[in-house]
Amino acid sequence: MGVLLAGIVLFALATGSTFTPLFAARHIRVEGNRTLSPDDVSMLAGVSDATNVFHLDIAATEAALEDDPWIASAKVTRDLPATVILRVTERTPVAVAGAAVVAADGTALPGASAQGLPNIGVLAGALDPEERTAGAGAVGAMAPVVRDRVESVLVEPDGDLVLILRDGATVRYGQPEETIAKAEALRAVLRWAGEHDVAIASADVSVPNAPTLQPVDGSTVTP
Repeated sequence: MGVLLAGIVLFALATGSTFTPLFAARHIRVEGNRTLSPDDVSMLAGVSDATNVFHLDIAATEAALEDDPWIASAKVTRDLPATVILRVTERTPVAVAGAAVVAADGTALPGASAQGLPNIGVLAGALDPEERTAGAGAVGAMAPVVRDRVESVLVEPDGDLVLILRDGATVRYGQPEETIAKAEALRAVLRWAGEHDVAIASADVSVPNAPTLQPVDGSTVTP
């Protein structure tokens, strides 16, 4: 009986010690942030020097971070007794859709700059969320060097996308699928045109393994 009682007492003492200042979050490390400041991330996580590292709810902290539109994913770890590490992957602005700047998954990013970003629109009516996501996904799959050459993305009534480049060329993109392959096909077309000093009137990457382009002279070329 005495041994059991001693064990209970020791357990109670050990448990109680986890609520002491020894486990206060004296070190909060933020990693992966680019737009958000370390203080922003800590505040979103609800972590401060008053946080008990031992009793920190990891899942709830990660969920709190991922509730913010700028944060695509979060991973929270702790290094006892006094360190919390907040690793975040931020969304990147890729396009303007209506009054919002959006990421590749269509999430609106409050406060993001619209400067230099392509615009997503429709031929008639208002842009709906599905169309916004489709256009953003196409642009988001592009390397920045390609995205910078896109002026706008038009979503047609059948869901096909048409890209308007900044030099006035049009690119038939087709349905918002195989986005990585189509982004690479467009990059190859633009690279080929640059290497051969060909001015593009239009291009078609709707079949990404067989892209075509039409120079301003009216001929058709398969790069």
